[in-house]
Amino acid sequence: MKDEQILTDIQVQKVDAQTDQLIRSKDFAFTMYEDEDCKKEVRTVHADQESGTATFTDLPYGIVYIKETQAPMGYLLSDEVLKVEINEEGVFFNDELVDPDKDIYSYRYLNELVPSVPTGDDTNQVMLWMLLFGALAGLSATFCYFKNSSNSLSK
Repeated sequence: MKDEQILTDIQVQKVDAQTDQLIRSKDFAFTMYEDEDCKKEVRTVHADQESGTATFTDLPYGIVYIKETQAPMGYLLSDEVLKVEINEEGVFFNDELVDPDKDIYSYRYLNELVPSVPTGDDTNQVMLWMLLFGALAGLSATFCYFKNSSNSLSK
């Protein structure tokens, strides 16, 4: 008699760190590795953009490491590495036992928005400088006109 291997699914949820809401409608990817240094790739899973999750299916007993390898557009790439251990006692995330009464085991990855960078759209400053130079040009022309007219009167 041979026992069938018990297989487990691990779901990774992408969550906005500020709003605590799932990040949907954006592609992202997680990669599973066999080593803690994340060098020996096992497989990569892309987002289900409707649910804001990525799911690794049919995982056997053992230890694997999961890391974000493609961040959602507009978010920073997380450097967090999740250690997943699956054994006869249950599923452990970073050495903590997860509730054993679940059909699917979920882990929430928080993502920070990319800091906003000035876009270079200085339209208001450009207009201000144009007005300033226009006013200076007008004052210069007026000064030159009166200086020339006062010189022609004195002759």
